[in-house]
Parts: sequence; structure tokens; C-alpha cells
Amino acid sequence: MGMILVASSTACSLVLRPSASQCSTDGDCTAAGFTGTVCSAQNVCVANAAYCSTNKECNDRSPTQPSICRKSDNTCQQLFTADGACYRFISGYAEGDVTPLNDDNVVVFGEMSITTGSSPLVQGQGLQAELSVELVVDELKNELQGLPTSPSGPIRPVVFVACSDQTDNGKDPLVTARHLVEDLQVPAIIGPFTSNDGLTVAQSPEVLPKGVVELLPVAATGLLDKIPDRHLLLRYAIDDNWIDTYQALITTYLEPWVRQQQALAPSAGVKIAVMNPNDPISLLTSSEVFQRLQWNGGQSVQANLAAGNYSEVGTGSSPTDTAGRANGVAEMVQYAPHIIIVLGLADQELLIPQIEAAWTNAAYRPYYILSNPGIATVTQAAAAPLVGSPTNESLRQRVLGTTPSLPAASPVLPKYFIDYDTLFAAKNLPPSAVTGAYSDAAYTLLLASMSLTTAQPASQALGAEALAQALKTRTQPIAPSTSMDIVSHPSLFQDALHLLRAGQNIDYSGISGPCDFDSVGNAWSPEQVYCVNPNAAALPTRELQTGFFVDAPSTFTNCSGCNGGIGEGQLDKTACGFSSSLTP
Repeated sequence: MGMILVASSTACSLVLRPSASQCSTDGDCTAAGFTGTVCSAQNVCVANAAYCSTNKECNDRSPTQPSICRKSDNTCQQLFTADGACYRFISGYAEGDVTPLNDDNVVVFGEMSITTGSSPLVQGQGLQAELSVELVVDELKNELQGLPTSPSGPIRPVVFVACSDQTDNGKDPLVTARHLVEDLQVPAIIGPFTSNDGLTVAQSPEVLPKGVVELLPVAATGLLDKIPDRHLLLRYAIDDNWIDTYQALITTYLEPWVRQQQALAPSAGVKIAVMNPNDPISLLTSSEVFQRLQWNGGQSVQANLAAGNYSEVGTGSSPTDTAGRANGVAEMVQYAPHIIIVLGLADQELLIPQIEAAWTNAAYRPYYILSNPGIATVTQAAAAPLVGSPTNESLRQRVLGTTPSLPAASPVLPKYFIDYDTLFAAKNLPPSAVTGAYSDAAYTLLLASMSLTTAQPASQALGAEALAQALKTRTQPIAPSTSMDIVSHPSLFQDALHLLRAGQNIDYSGISGPCDFDSVGNAWSPEQVYCVNPNAAALPTRELQTGFFVDAPSTFTNCSGCNGGIGEGQLDKTACGFSSSLTP
């Protein structure tokens, strides 16, 4: 093949005679030994402007666009996306400092949570989750500077690329996941946040089939268990425990309280309604409620429905469905249930003030059971401040919820709150046990990563298969193991490093409960009932653990309903500011 090599001031271009063809793919140029070139439309190998050999090259070239040099093809890849979905990176260094990115041994992970969207209150939960990951990364940076390698090897910095997973405002979770997987080639992603987005990403060909671990701290839908091959998927929240906790709370406390307060005869019915936003996950949860919930003397939902003691009320398809939400409020007020189970995200709880304002039954007002820590939502709603407003003290005492959490006696959750508040006091985004699950995912992912990096060269990539296996073995109570949490081991990463190098496994006990994965990758946690903190001087937007919980099942086999809705502990009426006359 005849060629003429022409030099230019910027690079060398390889030019062919008009009748010749030098390449048809970029791989042809690489195979021909033309490093840093691509195949042009004219079938000529030309210099690739994105070619790089180090991360620093990329960051020096585009100082306002944090980047890495992708090792698979030596091209610069920007961390952030044009649509703003991926918008910052978390490293333990000062915001925007590219020092860790300039290290070619840096380990880059993805993090997806609700940080944009039509509901600022839902968005707040996503930002709390993102900060919970940042809390853990800061701890690793302060203790070890990053992930240790062999005893004499260099430390590997850790970076999480923080992205929004909301489907509105143009942020498609699949597009975001594709950027993390294909452009940045991350070995693992924490998130997405919601069950809907988590399921969308997990079912897609974008993540699991491409060999990337997906850790879901909050997404709890049982539909995730139906994914055919989910060995790279790990879940920290299971919706079966929600239903059991609804059952325990209603049977043990709310139904007796309603009967006592209304002087209902044993034959009279307590009315329950489900507030359903009609998204796929809420529809599934309401179906589980319909199949499993019992009250009024152990009657099924079907029997209660026939007796007029059950209703399911649709509340629109989205926060912007004003007409649907208004119709749902009107229908709920007309039905006048004693107990309302609120499904969906935090924006659903904004309907509580509307229901309260429109309520017409003078004999009683309803109890509300929230399916996630929506205290921030309700208390921040201008129409219904639950703390510091005597006119709403009645409402404050009627709002309860369920959240993955260790029993109240555990000091782990309060320690997480203190650490978070200390680092992020200026953010005005108080945490919850649910957003703390993002910390649990970060802790377990980094501990599993450490178990691998300490036994391999710094230049070796973290493989998804090895990571998933380490998550299911090295951070579990598999002998020989040592139990660890952020209270008993304040220098958790330092202590874990010594144990891992001594051949021990780390039995990590998390903020939202044990992180012990079963054979399919589910970590069952206790589900605790919470109330609204009655202390106006305290942070009113934080839920208060009541001490009443449904434990994780003792066996992970066919676990649906295996708790039987059995509650443990006692609801602390004094701490919650409830009337002492209520029995039990």
C-alpha cells in the first residue's frame, strides 16, 4: 500500500492515495500500530483529539470539565453530562479538586439519587442520600486516604460521580446509567433511589448484563426479585417488611386506639383506606396490602371491603396531576377512614394538609401511616407545621410511619445523625434512617473493594463479579468474622484494614439494620415505627424512633409474610408525646 506521511503543526496525519483505503474501523488503525488515531470518514487513520495516556492529561486539557482517561481505549471521558444529570464528584477532597482524578489508580463509582425533579421535597431526600455517601467517603479519606493496595503499594483514591435519577426534567435514569457504565466504565453504582427507577435500570440491558454491580439502598419493590439473572444486584430494603409492619401497627395500636377513642362496639368496623398514586410500585404494594392485611377481628381486606370498611383511593399519576390529586383528596374526605396508609414518595404526604383542611367528619380525624420517612415533607408544608403549632398538635399525634432501622436501643442510628449533622449542618437537609441506607451501601461497597485492593496491584481494575462476591462474603457474618459498626469501631476503615489483612471477614451492622445478604442478594432489616418528634427545640423534620418494630425474618427462604406481622418492643407514647390514656 502506498502512503504519503504529511506532518502538520499539531499532529501527524496519514494520507492515502485517492484510490487506497487505509482502515474501516478505529481498530484497524490500532492494529496497524497507529497509536492515538481513529479511522476517518475518508478511511484514513487520523489523530484522535480525545486520545490520552493519563488522567492528568485530560484534566489539563479541559480544566473546567473533570475527566478520566478511559483505559479501554485511552480516550478522555468527562465525568459530568450535558443534561446536568451527573453534576459533581465526591472524593473527600475539597469540592472540585481534581487531585484524586489525576491519579491513574483512582477507583470511580457511580451514585444515583433524586437530586432534581418536579418536587423539591422529594429532591431533598435524594440530596440527603448523596450526602450520606459523601459522609462515608470523607471518613475513608480521613482514615486511609483511599483504598490500600498491597502493604507496600500506593493508596487508590476513591471518587463517586453523583447523578440524578429522576425521570422528569429530562433526566432519564437509563441515559444516566449508560454514561456511568459505558463512558466511565464504573464497576458499581449505588442507586437509583426510587423503586420505579431502580427497577427500570435493573431490568434494562444497560447495567447488570454489562457486568456492573447495582446496589439499591432504598428501592424495595419485590418486582426486583423477578429479574432472571440478578447476581450483581444487591438490595438493602425489602417491601415485605412494610406490609408486616402495617399489620403489626394496626393490630397492636391503631385499631385499639380508634375503638377506644370512638367507643366503637366490637361488631363495628374500623375503616382503612390506601392512598395510591397509581405508579407501578405503589400498585404492587397496594396489591400486597389487599392480599395480606387483616383487621376488624382478623377479617381479610376482601371481607372488609364487602362490609364498607376498606377503600383504595387514587391520587393522580404524578405531583403535577392537580386534578387527579384534588379528586383523590375529595374522595378520601367523603369516605372518611379512621386510618390512611400513604403509599408513594414524599410528595404524596403533601396531600395530608389538604385532607385535613377539607375534613368534614366532626366525630374523628384519621391516623396516617407513611411508607417512608416523610416527616420533613409534612413539617415543611406551610399549611401544616406539625411542631410548634398548637393548632396542629392533634395532627402530629396522628402521623406514624415505617422505616428500615435498628431497634431504638441501638446507638448506631443516633451516631449517624450526629456525624451527618456535624459535617453538613449548613446544608439544612436533616438525614433519616432511609437516607442512611445510602451510607450503608457506601460502607459495604468500600469494605468489599478494600478486601480486593489489598490483595492486588494498584493498576488492576476492580471486577464486578469479584465485587459482588466480596459483598456477599467479606462483609458478612461468615467465619472467621468480626462484628463492626460505626459506634463500636469509630475508626472503622482503619480497623477493617487490619482485620482484612489478617484474613478476617467484616460483619458490618448498618445504620438502617444488618447488611447480611441472602443467597439472592437481599439484606433484610428490621422495620421500625416512627412518630413526629414532639420537641420543637429539636430538629422537627427528623423522625423519632418509637421502639416498636418488626424484626427481619429468621430465615430468608420464601420470605413473603414470614414474620406474620409480629411486632416487637413497645411504642414509647411518652417520647412521642401521645396521650397517656391510650391503651395499650
